[in-house]
Amino acid sequence: MAGEIFLIREGFNIVHVYTCKEKIALAKQFSTVVAHPVWTKPLYYHGLLVGWASLESALDVQSILKGEKVAVLKLSDKDWKNKYKGGEKFRR
Repeated sequence: MAGEIFLIREGFNIVHVYTCKEKIALAKQFSTVVAHPVWTKPLYYHGLLVGWASLESALDVQSILKGEKVAVLKLSDKDWKNKYKGGEKFRR
């Protein structure tokens, strides 16, 4: 049961991360800093976004199994449980 819920949540959360300008900008910045050799940049970029959606999906499953409500499609960062709290830019 939890596996099916996770896959459904993953789909919705992936839609969010790939349409959120802030998360996209952060992933681009991060992948630019850590990618070496340069051809690995897309791996870091997509890996970060999918990983971010996966973590959120796991948190959603925990909430759902506890009986808590979870937004079907998260339209803003206010709906997200895990948030990047750094505020600083990534530097090389």
